[in-house]
Amino acid sequence: MTHVTGQDGRVIPAVSCGRSVASLPAELANDLSRVVTTGYAAAELKVEMLHCIVGGRLIEPNVARVAEICAGFSSDLQYSVHAPAVLDLRHQKDPDLHREILMCCVRFSAAVGARVLVVHYEARSDDLALEAQFRAAIEQAAELAGLHGVILGVENIEVERTERVLEFLEALRHPWVRMTYDFAHDFLASDLFGYDYLQSTRACVPYAAHLHLTDNFGRFNMARLGDWALYQATPTADITVTGVGDAHLPLGWGTLPAGAVYSQFAAQNYRGLLISEHRRHAFADQDAEVVRAMQELVKAVN
Repeated sequence: MTHVTGQDGRVIPAVSCGRSVASLPAELANDLSRVVTTGYAAAELKVEMLHCIVGGRLIEPNVARVAEICAGFSSDLQYSVHAPAVLDLRHQKDPDLHREILMCCVRFSAAVGARVLVVHYEARSDDLALEAQFRAAIEQAAELAGLHGVILGVENIEVERTERVLEFLEALRHPWVRMTYDFAHDFLASDLFGYDYLQSTRACVPYAAHLHLTDNFGRFNMARLGDWALYQATPTADITVTGVGDAHLPLGWGTLPAGAVYSQFAAQNYRGLLISEHRRHAFADQDAEVVRAMQELVKAVN
């Protein structure tokens, strides 16, 4: 990784390579220990796995236990948090519940010392009221996040043109709302919508405060737009064999031009986390290779 020197003379990582951590509470300490010993410098926690948000409420004793575990590794790891996939800020029947879940995610992120809370953008609707609802929820959460120094990273998803996220950020212009740029999702969206992938990447660089990286073959899976339950039930092995869809492969296993993409962020002096979201349980044996590949990627263009 590259480094910068702080005002107090400390050497601070400019770009920290990490991976997603989907751990149950009893497994978290061991998993974070493995993250450190493997060579990662950051971890992105999947909050839905940690039993800290139940029924749209924060379970404070559980948060305290998770925060204590994370603090034990704070000298070695920087943290980000990923909001639950079930979070739907455009939910029509129960918007208050989903807004409260987001606020809980902000408080959880603050408790564990996370730099960024990742929130999916998903697909923009044609309903202006729903879009106003989405914006209002992000604005409310951003006000709380800013008090704790947490950035909301709005993530591009493969079912929507990535430029829609940029349009949202431009309209919002909130100091604590930035972009989580996902290499893999943009690669797939460029296949679905037929736009230039690297041109899209260049447009995203000024907005990004956080990066997600996995590999795939740039082949959008049309089932993603149809039966969601069936799409979710497709075995990882089948996705890996066909290379269709958001395969969450280790870096270097697909055809995503990671060097060409990352170099554009490096050219604009990107500072932040670079998180691999390769499927941990499917590709656990690749952890060491992934972190080496990520470090080589960062070193090669800095």
